[in-house]
Amino acid sequence: MGIWRTVREAEHEIRRRIKHLLTYQKRRSADELRSASDVRQEILEQFESRVKLQGNERIFPFKKVLVRLQPNSKSMSKIFKTSFIQNGSLQSDIIRSLVESKARYSDEMEISVEIREYSAPGRPVQEESLDKPLFHIHFLQPDSLYRRNVPEINLVVSLGAAERREYRLKKECILIGRSAEIEDFEGRMVRINDVVFLDNGDEINSTVSGVHARIWFSFEKQGFLVLDEGSRYGTRVVRGDRSIDVPSAHDEGILLRPGDEIYCGRASLLLGAGSQEPV
Repeated sequence: MGIWRTVREAEHEIRRRIKHLLTYQKRRSADELRSASDVRQEILEQFESRVKLQGNERIFPFKKVLVRLQPNSKSMSKIFKTSFIQNGSLQSDIIRSLVESKARYSDEMEISVEIREYSAPGRPVQEESLDKPLFHIHFLQPDSLYRRNVPEINLVVSLGAAERREYRLKKECILIGRSAEIEDFEGRMVRINDVVFLDNGDEINSTVSGVHARIWFSFEKQGFLVLDEGSRYGTRVVRGDRSIDVPSAHDEGILLRPGDEIYCGRASLLLGAGSQEPV
């Protein structure tokens, strides 16, 4: 009798654990659906906050915007893709929100939505932080006049091996990483890097993530800024005797100055003297 009692108790415990797991999974899915709904609302509110009043007219003054989604679990990644990516649903929601708020926007407005996979190549799952924000929005292009006035940036590779030793770029947003093209787990290309460190097994290059950092020109500050994109080995700026960490959760990024060294892991780029000096 003792053996059969032990077997029955074990079976009961297994059923209890399975029931608990299913309940937890349902509760977690419900929480993640609520999180997706909250994220959608917060994104729409950020767009609304950028609407300006010009005379009696409400104007959304940007022609190019990037929304970067950062789910903190595989299941949330699937929910984000369904809720925000498929059929351009997030872009449609943003346009609808602007229309309903009677804000005028450019016919040429471009809203890009990209998603950073929870288990992106070179980024172990255990190093993901649940505390990181679930999205970033970069309002990149105020108008066509500003677009023509984006200055050239000069980046010289000082440590590590890249496709080129020197990059002279005249772009609003510059993506940095290892390998030219980054694909998700389904083989779809999700990113094309502008500054490309080689995926050659080199010890220094191996500290550069596929999705490592981005540099963009701020029209408001009239200078280039750098933002870490949740890379494994981090990004920092060395300025003289100072070393400035670039946190991935920093919405605004770090304002750069000519002569700064930008370290992506152990690889580095020197910001050349020909680049725009912040005012």
